[in-house]
Amino acid sequence: MNKFKSGMAVLLPAALAFSACSGPSQQDTEQQKAEAYADALNEAAHERFEAEIVCSKGKNSNTECAKHMRNAHDAAQEAESIMDQEIRENYNPPKPL
Repeated sequence: MNKFKSGMAVLLPAALAFSACSGPSQQDTEQQKAEAYADALNEAAHERFEAEIVCSKGKNSNTECAKHMRNAHDAAQEAESIMDQEIRENYNPPKPL
């Protein structure tokens, strides 16, 4: 969960800052990407909370707990893939000296 919070605290404002600096044609695209990332992080957090609730109740089976943990993991992977794609699209490697 801390990974999600720190990621949102650093990367989302950075994405929004880049979108604010972009030209009008890119601004909408950058805003949509930032919103998709924020939505994916929120979904991952929600799935994690659901998993914690299900797993903390002793009456649920380990299978049910594992299912919810898997959903949480998949949601976190989705958020990470959105940010990874953004980095791949915008990364300009430094030129050799």
